[in-house]
Amino acid sequence: MIFRQLRFQLLLIVFVVFELSCSTENINSRSKIRISVGHATAEVEVAATPETRERGLMYRAKLDDNQGMLFVFAEEHTLVFWMKNTLIPLDIGFFDAQGLLLSVERMKPDNGATTYRSPSAALYALEMNQGWFDKNNILKYAQLKLPYEIIGE
Repeated sequence: MIFRQLRFQLLLIVFVVFELSCSTENINSRSKIRISVGHATAEVEVAATPETRERGLMYRAKLDDNQGMLFVFAEEHTLVFWMKNTLIPLDIGFFDAQGLLLSVERMKPDNGATTYRSPSAALYALEMNQGWFDKNNILKYAQLKLPYEIIGE
């Protein structure tokens, strides 16, 4: 009888741990974090997997103020973005591995006809509503600060 209860409890624990690990993976793939760039703060979705980076902000009709998406890559390289299926004008800031802003590009919806490229190797790209970087007086070499280390796939 005691053995049967212990076996049931062990199975229950294994099931709960498995379920929690699955749900954590799902939460992380759509997680929002608070970041800062220079003196400005924003709440951003994290796109750190090939699938989330590919989808990006496609099909969004609106992006709230101080909301955006942070793209995180596994290693620094020249990043290239386009606006395929993106409905709203955006600014994109490219950051190196130390979190320093390399450049900001103004992107307009054009169904992918134009590409936007980092000027040198970058690890992060931050998409925000068009004008966000100017409105917050964020200049080249501003520091991107994350609440914790995020490693891209």
